[in-house]
Amino acid sequence: MDATLPITEQNPFQEFTWLQWLEQFCQLGLIRQLDYQLAKFLSENEPPEHREASAVLVAAVSFELSKGNSCLTIDDKWSPLDTFSAAKFQSLLDPQLLDIDWLEQIKLSSLIMRNSKHEARPLVYEFGSLYLQKYWQFESQLANKLIEFATPIELDAHTKQHLSQELDRLFEWQWSYLFKDLQGLDHANDSQWQRIICEALDIEEASQIEWGKVLDIAKTATGSSDLESIATLIPQSACKNYQKIAAATALLRRLCVISGGPGTGKTTTVSKLLAALVSSVSGNLNIKLAAPTGKAAARLTESIGQAIDSLPVSPQIKERIPTTASTIHRLLGARAGKVDFKHNAHNPLHLDLLILDEASMVDLPLMHKLLDALPKHARLILLGDRDQLSSVEAGSVLGDICALQAGLTQSYRQALTQLTGYNYTNTPATQSAVADSLTTLRKSYRFHSRSGIGMLAKAINNGDADKSLHLVKQNLDDVQHSELESDSYNQLVIELGEKYRAYLELRPENEAPTRTYAAQVLKQFSTTRLLCAVREGEFGVEGLNQKIEQRLASKGLIAQHRDTWYLGRPIMITTNDHSQQLYNGDIGICLMDTSDSTPRMKVFFEQPDGGVKAVLPSRVPAHETAFAMTIHKSQGSEFKNTYLLLPKLPSPILTRELFYTGVTRAKSFLKIIADDGIIKRSVMRKTERSSHLSQRLDIQR
Repeated sequence: MDATLPITEQNPFQEFTWLQWLEQFCQLGLIRQLDYQLAKFLSENEPPEHREASAVLVAAVSFELSKGNSCLTIDDKWSPLDTFSAAKFQSLLDPQLLDIDWLEQIKLSSLIMRNSKHEARPLVYEFGSLYLQKYWQFESQLANKLIEFATPIELDAHTKQHLSQELDRLFEWQWSYLFKDLQGLDHANDSQWQRIICEALDIEEASQIEWGKVLDIAKTATGSSDLESIATLIPQSACKNYQKIAAATALLRRLCVISGGPGTGKTTTVSKLLAALVSSVSGNLNIKLAAPTGKAAARLTESIGQAIDSLPVSPQIKERIPTTASTIHRLLGARAGKVDFKHNAHNPLHLDLLILDEASMVDLPLMHKLLDALPKHARLILLGDRDQLSSVEAGSVLGDICALQAGLTQSYRQALTQLTGYNYTNTPATQSAVADSLTTLRKSYRFHSRSGIGMLAKAINNGDADKSLHLVKQNLDDVQHSELESDSYNQLVIELGEKYRAYLELRPENEAPTRTYAAQVLKQFSTTRLLCAVREGEFGVEGLNQKIEQRLASKGLIAQHRDTWYLGRPIMITTNDHSQQLYNGDIGICLMDTSDSTPRMKVFFEQPDGGVKAVLPSRVPAHETAFAMTIHKSQGSEFKNTYLLLPKLPSPILTRELFYTGVTRAKSFLKIIADDGIIKRSVMRKTERSSHLSQRLDIQR
């Protein structure tokens, strides 16, 4: 809605109070109805002289939650017009409304708790920021929980020795990979040979290596076995395999946070550390796997199952490692029609270890509830990419945890050295127990160092707009680019029509069961996706879905005259429906179910365990067509062929994190349709969410 006001003699805005202005801002769409009504309700019992200012503070902190901020920073320069994006109305306001000492009002308001932690007030002021009481509790209690979990696990000498040997075996050098990487280097110089060897063997301190002897072996090798003698020339202290470090951290501490970009091997690391863990204990460990969405849970189930299959361990060890993940809501026991869960602090989950994937997608309230439901003896492993988009709701929990200053405590350096053999002499010192629990995977196994997608993702993360645009414009093997024009827009629709043809033309083989056929269709559909930054308009999800439908209909691939439901329609669930066990982000496709005596249309969904669920269209919860989806909704997914479209006009939503998330959904091929200026603006605009979780984790020992 256009945020303009008619100025007439019957509308004397200069006489408006702050509450009247809040009502106007609400009508203009600058703030939500929720923000206005909450401000009006809470300020009713305030003394008249403080009522208006208190209402503004309530509306402002409530409005910040809609932007993902768990609190509102207020200093002596703060203006509510900036928070509400209403600076254009400044000349219409009574000057007295702008001449308010807001910090003084915070001291005077009876709604705001400042000193006593036992006061029952709806707002809290701490760290120079204003919170709603509930979100202040979420943040402070979550910090306490994380610190409580960030404690070392005491291991006896025998167990340490066993785990050290297991880690050495599970993360041993792969000579076949090195031999493959060395092929074609006949005309390369010694520094190029050295770089390839350092990459393959995780060498960080090259000065410790006798390169003459190493290169002699490498250049004369005729097979991978010829390279194995290099192992005697490479001391462990010169290397750092960050997957091995992450695994060791998870074995040594109750809390382990593993952050890494696409293809860095987070699930591979987890499968190996689980193999080492279960081999070191005599009894059975109750291990649970979880993810925020159904799609992310399905991906975790698939990837960890594949990783475990390839482990060099006995079948008995593999049997003790779980391979099925659930959503967080399903794990906690979501109940239809209720906001609370079955499992909480008074009825904790029955588990010894929880592994949570895609942790960057989990908002502050849900993460608080999840940790609150963990038993006191449990271990917790958080997996995710700190550089991805944060949760849609308030909070940036994974980012806040990973923002702690890097370093290790002295005692933990010694423990890590014992398990990994690596040298930590030059590692910064810290006193933070949570910092000891942080690990970052730095080597991508999906994208080699010369991969276009990998190089672009790194440039975006570094905030290097010029390099990002340069890589995009090169039209590399795995990255292509087109300016957003009418021709490229139409070509995009044509290309997507051809890509989606593959799943629409699939037919059941040999009278295969409908669910088997549905699983094949879902798998084929998942290979391609168009990602948009915005929802509305011709450059958004809604406009592109309509264009793609029209293209497919013109080619006879879907019905020309379509009802809401038609054969082949892909959808995405947009709200949680616990009774149907369908959750926000789940993907389904409408197909004919021939398993009943009377064939009829049903919507088939992939389940986290790899199975397929069929639901009648009339019972499908809120949803939308999914040929195109927003970048936000694509989190937790990856696609072989990814098309990324950014709109023409600059927008606050176009950020570094959004662009990075879209780029890193691509596995093999990425096509970006966007103007040069929009690409550079996106890389330069970094999201900053207001939160003090990092400070709470850092100041509490």
